[in-house]
Amino acid sequence: MKPLQEGLASYFLGESSIVGIDCPLPLPQDTLPPLSLEDVTTQFLRAMRDFLHAPETTETYRVNPTDFTRKRSFMFPRLAISLLSDHAKAAQNRLTDLLARGVFGDATMSPTASAFFQARAKIQSELFVDWADLAVNFFYANYPENGFTTTWHGRHLFAADCSILNLPDNPDTRATFSIHHNQLPGDGTVQAQASFLYDLLNEFPVHAALGKKQAEKQFLFNDHVPYLNASVVSVYDMGYADSAVISCLSAIPGDFIIRVPPQHSFNVVETFANGPATDEVVTLSVSSHQKALVSARQWPEQVTVRLVKVVLPSGEVEVLMTSLLDKDTYPAADIAWVYFRRWGVETAFNRFKHQLEVECFSSGKVPNIKQDFHATVFLQVLETILNKVQDSATRAVSKCKQNKYEYHVKKAGSYPWLIANLSKLFLEKAQTLSKHLITYLGQLWRQTSPIRPNRHFERSHLTPTKKLNYNLYFKKRT
Repeated sequence: MKPLQEGLASYFLGESSIVGIDCPLPLPQDTLPPLSLEDVTTQFLRAMRDFLHAPETTETYRVNPTDFTRKRSFMFPRLAISLLSDHAKAAQNRLTDLLARGVFGDATMSPTASAFFQARAKIQSELFVDWADLAVNFFYANYPENGFTTTWHGRHLFAADCSILNLPDNPDTRATFSIHHNQLPGDGTVQAQASFLYDLLNEFPVHAALGKKQAEKQFLFNDHVPYLNASVVSVYDMGYADSAVISCLSAIPGDFIIRVPPQHSFNVVETFANGPATDEVVTLSVSSHQKALVSARQWPEQVTVRLVKVVLPSGEVEVLMTSLLDKDTYPAADIAWVYFRRWGVETAFNRFKHQLEVECFSSGKVPNIKQDFHATVFLQVLETILNKVQDSATRAVSKCKQNKYEYHVKKAGSYPWLIANLSKLFLEKAQTLSKHLITYLGQLWRQTSPIRPNRHFERSHLTPTKKLNYNLYFKKRT
């Protein structure tokens, strides 16, 4: 057995005093993930390291050909890891913490904040975009064959959604992004719109985009469509209930589920919502004001879709539109269950804003804002894929112990541990990788929380003051 396999096997079997698991030994074999999965985790981390340290990476993502040609405190790999760490902290405090974590090797003093900001101007934000793409592609290429992906009817569930981010206010951000005005006089607030295409069952952003405030469908058309394929069922809320979106999704491989408003909607939807039928296949025609766009992109002007009526406990009627026409393979209850899972992308934005504090940008410069945004997205992807083995083991142990609930790795606890271990995992010698990975995964054993199904909370209507206090204080504790 390889060293990493031996180390993780001891954690799985409760033999490590660090973990302190009191599950009866040995665990039933069918509750354990195959040991080859640890090899996949190691391969994944090595692939991420190799990309970071490759000379081609430095050449591709530096701003000028002369950047990173001399040995400095902020060589390319160190700078990339620095940008992934604690962007919400004051720059000098951030560098002091990075020094303590060994990012700057044997140095006894941290670089100055000025040196950090001069160095970060030499690196393109596209580094983190392509690094995240590499991680996602590695996951889908290597993890399914080891039984380490979660699917629905053998297909991935992706959800697209958008969220508004508040940005630093300066002339550059005003010229690049959007200005939000309200009823009060003033210059308004600078805002950007972030869009995720999110894997609901495996819990990471497949792709992310940042831009001006615009219709949500524009991010879908311009950024996310290349990531949809025949293995995907994509899920959308009412913001995407648009005939051009439906036509676009019908023209590409894969299927979709969209929640459409029962009133002030498509004629066939209103008729269905007001009628007795609960599950019906209909033909939908593109609206007149969308025909020019649909024709220009050569999308179909008529689409056959299925309408499913869902009655909520409150008595409110929801209508779901889907291209999954086979009622035997995809019953109405399954369609409703999938749409309910769309809430996962909302939770991802919640973590993005509150646990990872993406809106606490470390600089007001537009390139630096993009760096912070895409680095934080990559951190979400890295955490999920890197912790797959540990999450699987945690779930297996909770089943073995016959706990009331199944437990999983709590992301609020795993993010700080990941950030604290980035320098060991990415910057130290490759020979120590297995040791550091075992240590990191072992630290996650107590970062767990129960999965409580069918929870429901009444939505609170907060005053602006209570909302501010909630976002500033409460959300950072959870």
